Amino acid sequence: MKIAFASDAAYPWFNGGMEKRRYLIAKELSKSGHDVHIFTMYRKGMKGHEFKSEGISYHCCGTALPDSKMYKNGRRNMIWPLKYALALPFKLFRYRFDFVDTDAFPFLHIPALRFYSRLRRVPLVCTWHEVWSKEYWRAYAGLFAGAAGYFIEKSAMDKIKRRITNSLATMEDATKLFGIPKDEMALLYSAVSEEEIEKAASKMRGKVEDRFTIVGRAIPEKRLDMAMRLISYIESRLTVVTSRNAITELENAAKSLGVAKKVRFESGLSNEKLFGIIAKSKALLMLSKREGLSLNTIEALAIGTPVIAMDTTMLPEEVKRYCVVIKEDSIKEGIRDFIKNYRRYKLKAMNNSSTVIREFGSRAAHRAYKTVLEREV
Repeated sequence: MKIAFASDAAYPWFNGGMEKRRYLIAKELSKSGHDVHIFTMYRKGMKGHEFKSEGISYHCCGTALPDSKMYKNGRRNMIWPLKYALALPFKLFRYRFDFVDTDAFPFLHIPALRFYSRLRRVPLVCTWHEVWSKEYWRAYAGLFAGAAGYFIEKSAMDKIKRRITNSLATMEDATKLFGIPKDEMALLYSAVSEEEIEKAASKMRGKVEDRFTIVGRAIPEKRLDMAMRLISYIESRLTVVTSRNAITELENAAKSLGVAKKVRFESGLSNEKLFGIIAKSKALLMLSKREGLSLNTIEALAIGTPVIAMDTTMLPEEVKRYCVVIKEDSIKEGIRDFIKNYRRYKLKAMNNSSTVIREFGSRAAHRAYKTVLEREV
């Protein structure tokens, strides 16, 4: 089949969980003989506006905004996805595909894809990583923009018949909020690369350091500040992996919390270096208030590194069950208990790693995706 994926960002030039999941699925499809194309936006480091890499053809629809302008006042800057939505048809309509795939958020590109799907009479599948309620939209974007966002999301879910959700929690939210029957959605977890994990594991020799790690963009929902407060209660150190443009502000926050000497900041890491940091950490911290399936969490679990999650962290149960969950209202006691009983938690994480790889690996995702390709609607 000739398959098109559409998203305003593409891995590895933009290192996000959704983007990496799409890349791994696309790569597996290409390996199995499909002709795979990704329509995205040009970013620094790409070979050009039209090129092929690892068996995947890339088509750039305009140039992305710099990372420093991706968020405005803690919310996604919609200029970037609007530019993409306007440029996408001029590239996409030059080709004939058998199947078109996209992620729901940030929604502005969906009308062009629906029009293409109807005009060419080809299936369009859309993946939801989260489903937002009216209340959440209002809190995120304000009264009027939030109402518009909720309407657009509901309309998209009603009118796109091939739907993928990345967790049982997202599937249940779609049923509860939009009335979509569960048998009209496919469940397809985020994918971790077995090859990357196996390669990293073969090099992971040596002593675990007295250090914790958190990975995430510097937006309020990721709660990087909570990680720095958490580290102030114990003797251990902290590594924060985030975007380069956010480091100065975070360094100032670390100084104000009195933990500047205990916190190290990293950005722009290769997967090999990131996995090395995670593997040598006592635990990965997953503190985010808003999260889909969290690829970083699954990767850490696959490596065999414990993941500490707050009880308020929005992780689906199928991932959270492998984590060490501590209560936010007794955070000091929870982190101290983890350190005291570290060997037990580490052994449990090591024992669970092979199960996590089988459940969330890219090969399992590829098998699940084949059922979506073959599904009749």
